[in-house]
Amino acid sequence: MIVYEKEKYQNSYYIGTEFEIQALEYPNFEFGYFNINGTKYYDKTIIVSSEMLENNKIKIELVFNLTDSSILISEISAKNDNDWIKLTNASEEDISISNYCISDDKKNYIKYELPNKILKSGESIIINGNKNYYSIGDYIGSFNLSIGETIYLYDKTKNKVVDKLKIPKMTSNETYGRAGNNSCIYMYFNNKNGQRKNNL
Repeated sequence: MIVYEKEKYQNSYYIGTEFEIQALEYPNFEFGYFNINGTKYYDKTIIVSSEMLENNKIKIELVFNLTDSSILISEISAKNDNDWIKLTNASEEDISISNYCISDDKKNYIKYELPNKILKSGESIIINGNKNYYSIGDYIGSFNLSIGETIYLYDKTKNKVVDKLKIPKMTSNETYGRAGNNSCIYMYFNNKNGQRKNNL
């Protein structure tokens, strides 16, 4: 079974039975440790045994850390000429985004360079598809979003992809993104008339 972010799972444990637990990483998060009854375990896969019992119980917490990239792809819309990418500063510090690029081509990560702008903590920016004529005066990218392709967020300073998101199928009333600014859970949002991007 899989337990997701902030979820809890409770069951009976049979003494003498061993079972394996494994940490699965998500983009922009790195494995920290398992906390089992107050003891930290730093292997991503561990065997839980009766020796770990404390007062006949085993409490297991999994700790992940946000990676050094705090600018994340937080939401996307891929609906013909109303397509856009929402990027969010998920850190507690103000960050310049001038060293970041977005692309839909893994052979060319520097397809659209982000503007020389400071994003405050929790603040977002919208980059529109290049055919999004509803957004005159806003930031217009150099490509459009298509279902099935992957969007890459690239840091030129670190020379690496720091976030990516594959575009799923979505209806004309849906967008897709993180459940929270730095969440590793993705979900659909119901957005009539493509208005969600205006309600940051």
